[in-house]
Order: sequence, then structure tokens, then C-alpha cells
Amino acid sequence: MKKTKIFISILALSAILLAYNVFAANENNQSGSAKTDETAVLMQKQKTKAVSEIVRRLAFLNQSIEKIQAMQKISSEQKDIFKTEVQSEIDFLNQLKDKINADTDKTVLFNDRKTLKDRYNIFAFLQSQIAVVSYADKILNIVDLMDAQTTDAMVKSKIASAQNKAQNAINSVVALKLENYPKNKNILQENKQLLVEARKELIEARATMKTSK
Repeated sequence: MKKTKIFISILALSAILLAYNVFAANENNQSGSAKTDETAVLMQKQKTKAVSEIVRRLAFLNQSIEKIQAMQKISSEQKDIFKTEVQSEIDFLNQLKDKINADTDKTVLFNDRKTLKDRYNIFAFLQSQIAVVSYADKILNIVDLMDAQTTDAMVKSKIASAQNKAQNAINSVVALKLENYPKNKNILQENKQLLVEARKELIEARATMKTSK
């Protein structure tokens, strides 16, 4: 009788242990599944943010190709240099965007996002360089129109000053090298300010032309 009770106790204990092990296994599976889901959600958020930044950069760079083509005061050779640099970055970003969208490993995704971050200086340099040259080009076109409409010496002096500033900005900025950014950032900023002054001189010249009519 005692042996029977012992045997029954052993069976009961075995059943309890088996049930516990099954429960623990289920808990571990659920925990692992939850972690996998969390990782997938986090990766998708990171992908969305990275792709959004790439799309933002691509929008500006694609518009820059049109701006470069429309410039009238720089040489065809310089246009080609600008377009080549911009197109190279466009191609790289498109490839990176496709790669990020296809990433399934969080470490690989981390490295791709780091690549995007590290290449920001390339975008920032092209953005500033093209903005300065494009604005200077517009000022020089306005200079040509205004100078042909006046014989006033004082007005012509202001127009000539604006012209010199815009041309100097172009000469200075097109000579800058990408590999020297952001060390040459101050030169870009100085030339932006130069164009602000040139625009102010043209506004003053235009005001004088109106009052002298």
C-alpha cells in the first residue's frame, strides 16, 4: 500500500513538473515573439525616418539639376562639374534608400543609417554652394537688365558694385572643394552675406531710377 502511494505521488509530481515545463516554454515563446515584434516595429520606424530624410535630400538635389541648367553666368564646363557632383549624390542616395528598405538585420540597418548621417556634409556643401551660385547668377542677370535702362552715373555705380559682389561670390564659391567642408563653411557664409549686400544695392538703384523718371 505504501509503495502504491509513493508511486502515485511520483506520478503526481512528474505531472506537475511537466505542466510547469510546458508553461515555462510557452512563456519563453511568447516573450521571444514579443521581442521580435518590438524589434520589427522599431526597425520600421528607423527605416521610415531614414527614407524620409533621403527623399528630402533627393528633392533638393533634383531641383538643383534644373537650377544649374538654367544658370547663364557660369561656363558650360562648370555646369557639367556641378551636375556631375549632384548626380553622383543622387545615385548614391537612391541606392541607399533601396538598401535601407530591404534591410532585415538591425545591425545592417544601423550601419546604413550611420552612412546616411555621415554623408550629410556632402549634401550640406552642395546645398550651400548651389544656392550661392544660383542667387549670384540671378543678380547678374538683373544687373544686365537694369544697367541697360539707365544713364545715371550714381545708379550705374551701385549696379556695378552689385555686379562685382555677385561675380566675386561665384568665383569664390565655385573654387571650393567638397573635401574641405565644413572648414570652408565660413567662406560660403561670407559670400551669402555678399549677395545680401548686392541685392540691397540693386534695390537702392531701382528706387533711384523710379524717382528720377
